[in-house]
Amino acid sequence: MTMNFDLQDIFATRPIDRGTINGVYISPSFILFMYILISVILIFAAAVFLIKKASFVSSLKKAFIVAFFSAGVVYAVYADIGWSRWLMSDARTYAGLSTDEKLLKMDDAIYAFALIARKTIPCDYMLFSANDYVRLREEYLLLPLRKRAQSDYIVVLADPESHYDKATLTFSRGSVKISPVELLIMPASYAYILKRKQS
Repeated sequence: MTMNFDLQDIFATRPIDRGTINGVYISPSFILFMYILISVILIFAAAVFLIKKASFVSSLKKAFIVAFFSAGVVYAVYADIGWSRWLMSDARTYAGLSTDEKLLKMDDAIYAFALIARKTIPCDYMLFSANDYVRLREEYLLLPLRKRAQSDYIVVLADPESHYDKATLTFSRGSVKISPVELLIMPASYAYILKRKQS
């Protein structure tokens, strides 16, 4: 594995590019810079403590504390710059929008489907999705409706493993087979809601 060291990239901060604050970008150059910074501070601090007549082991312990504390402060400042840019970017993007408009802009198709699903499902539902982010967002957006292991309503969203056979009125996903079920809504090929037919 090779690492290209780019001086301009060391302090290049970018806005958070994922859905959470944990998406602060850290360049390989900055990581290398942090290792160099820790090493330089460690050597300098150890030398200072040795000059002050401390024992070698004691000087090394104190130097480690100083080096890692200093590096932690530098990283905290760097991360806060990234977080602040993310916050300012979000403020510009979502300023003046209603909650529904913000959610539509953030989660477009997921939120639009959740609005339809809330009007269709009266209480609880089963949810099938191969994508963890989509599944968790949909669960959140469908609150206060409850997701259960067994329910009359079946929500399928972005799940290529799920299949609905209109001819036999059967829903299948791996070993799970539910029949008879009727299709209530299908706003897109990857998003639909089924309901168990009462026999």
